Amino acid sequence: CRVNVTGDLAGIISPHIDYARGQRTYAQLWKSAWTDLREIELVIVLGTDHYGGPGQITSTFQDYATPLGILSTEISAVQTLEKEMGKEFLFKEEFHHIKEHSLELALVWLHYSLKISRLPSIPIVPILCGSFSTFISAEKNLYRDKKINTLIHCLKRIMEERKTLVISAGDLAHLGPVFGDSAPMDEESRIKLKKADYKSLDAICNSNPKEFFEISQRESDYRKICGLSPIYIALELLTGAVGEHLGYKQCPASNQGDSIVSIAGVLLYK
Repeated sequence: CRVNVTGDLAGIISPHIDYARGQRTYAQLWKSAWTDLREIELVIVLGTDHYGGPGQITSTFQDYATPLGILSTEISAVQTLEKEMGKEFLFKEEFHHIKEHSLELALVWLHYSLKISRLPSIPIVPILCGSFSTFISAEKNLYRDKKINTLIHCLKRIMEERKTLVISAGDLAHLGPVFGDSAPMDEESRIKLKKADYKSLDAICNSNPKEFFEISQRESDYRKICGLSPIYIALELLTGAVGEHLGYKQCPASNQGDSIVSIAGVLLYK
């Protein structure tokens, strides 16, 4: 199974919701990617840091373990980031890698996909991305942020050296009383949410980071897209890529069914 876009696989937007709720989306997404992993030499994986500081970027030299074994971190790539971004900044919140689930959930699927395709393990560059709240409020200008721009430029240079896959582990909307909203999610609000989510997904599929970010900025982050920062950075790295989204789902986030988390998968090709 593969989406109807030609070219080489360059990016994957994968959810980071739990497997029980996101199983169908995960399965559809990663099964569609299996046949395109063969030529990949490096994986940059960006994930939401749910407890990360505003604009914070955090990497690590540590490897990631999955139930299938170890995915090794590409030390030279992290050293390049350390040199350009500064040790104090890049590793300030390194301990977040211990408990943050976003990268873990995507990397298990990557590792499984490699195993089932009988491919060797691929080195990874794990990066956690903090909140974009200060950019949403215009307290700071995202496009002029020195650290974000340095990260993007460094990663682009790294990508020039070998065939690289960029994975972003991010969910979409978080709406309803569980997430601090006064109004419960009813049928009408679910329909409106789907339309809004599809606009964001269109920006992703056209690898348009500016539009993707500014959709959320214009709505004052009403949908609370927790994948905003890793998806934005991924799109900056995937200029010119085109994709299709699949497996869109609005997942229950409360026993009453009045709160939801929306998710989708995207495969981007160059």
